Amino acid sequence: MEHKIEIKDTKRKGDMSEFYAVAWLWERGYEVFKNSGCSGAVDLIAMDTKGDITLIDVKTAKKDSRRKDKYVSIGGGKLRADQKRLGVKHLVFYPKSKECRFVEHRDKKECISNWSLWH
Repeated sequence: MEHKIEIKDTKRKGDMSEFYAVAWLWERGYEVFKNSGCSGAVDLIAMDTKGDITLIDVKTAKKDSRRKDKYVSIGGGKLRADQKRLGVKHLVFYPKSKECRFVEHRDKKECISNWSLWH
């Protein structure tokens, strides 16, 4: 029998997402360091085997209310000004699959420019 647990507390959801993000990064060979506070521009610092550092803000994918068992990446998931300045990347955790993926952010002007090339 499968038990489905839905966590309502947003802080607890964030804790779970960060836990899975750390494990996901470990599986890919990163060393991971966690922010010891509950605020700030960065949730995790990941270092790959070459010593390159990635600053990460973990986000939890949200259920898409329009479609059953579907998720949208992140609501309002724009990087803040301080995060942009630091080069922070969003890592999105999908609760149903327990998978993560990095999200590439594009400048709004770049999106408009690319859109005009195709339309």
